[in-house]
This record gives sequence, C-alpha cells and structure tokens, in this order.
Amino acid sequence: SPDSLQRSNGRVLIDIPCAYSCAGGVFMYRNFFEGYFKIVLMMCFFFCVAFVAGSVFCAKAGNAESVQMSEFLNSFFESAKALDSKKTALAGLYDYLKTFGLIFACAFFKPGAAITSCVMLRRGFMTGYSLASFVKVFSKKGVLAILAQAPEIILFLLVLLIFSSTSTKFAFFSKENKKNFFVFFIIFSC
Repeated sequence: SPDSLQRSNGRVLIDIPCAYSCAGGVFMYRNFFEGYFKIVLMMCFFFCVAFVAGSVFCAKAGNAESVQMSEFLNSFFESAKALDSKKTALAGLYDYLKTFGLIFACAFFKPGAAITSCVMLRRGFMTGYSLASFVKVFSKKGVLAILAQAPEIILFLLVLLIFSSTSTKFAFFSKENKKNFFVFFIIFSC
C-alpha cells in the first residue's frame, strides 16, 4: 500500500507492519534492524578475540600442561565409552539451555548487554582452547575430530551470535520500544 512506502535518499523503503497492534499504532520491523549489523559485528569481534586468545593460551602451554591436557583428554575419552549417551546428550542440552536462558534474561535490562558480551567471550575462549587442544594432543586425528563436529559447531555459533545480538539490541531499547518488541522477541527466541 502507498502508506507502507517511504522515500529516503531516492530509495524506496518498504515497512512491513507487525501482525499485532501496539500502543503507538502498528509497529514497523525496520526500527529493530537499525544498528543491528553493528551489534552483530561487535559480537563477532568479541567471539573472535576470545577464540584467538584461547587458541594462543593452549598453544603457549608448557610441557607439563601439555602432558596434563593429554592425560585428561585420553582419560575423558576412555570414561566416555562407559557413559550413557542419553544422559550425556541431556547434560549438553541443559548446558545450552542455561546459556540461552541467561542471554534471554539479559535482554530485559541494559547491563545485560555487558553480560551477553561476556557470554560471547567465554564461548569464544572455550571454543578456541578446545579446538587447539584437540589439534595439540591428537594432531591429525584431532583435526579430523574437529571436521566431524564442524557442522554442529558452526550451527551453534551462528545461533548464539544471532540470539546474543538480538538480546543486546533489545536491552538498549526504551521501555516503549520494549513493549512493542516484546512479542517479536519472544517469538524470535523460540
């Protein structure tokens, strides 16, 4: 409709109205995505810096730490054979739900953006350290193990990046905008 078309610098902008009505009238999604790309880049930066730090920290480990790392990973895989796969999967799912639950809760107050950034730093460091330790301890087999897990790792990190960026964006909204976006954020979170 002509009401949903706007001109900006000679370009036509199309606003897609939300399916619900808000206190200020029908809300437009375009308001949400203003500045969103900068937040995504910021979260990527935090993750990458922590990833490199974790990898370097693992690579700089001395001989004693390398032996401990090797013993730990070998004993972990030996004991993992006896574990119940269902309980292990549920424990991993619980860990993911705690992470995303924390990020979701952080969306409702401004300091939550800092906590969400810390979650990205933590996940980046853990991922970098874990992958580097696999390569350091198992060399070629470690690289193959990483490649076997790559699709899951990449999918998880993409979801984490998008969700944490959305949570950070939502944390900086004014109270009126939070009311408008609350339903959108809840649906997006699911």
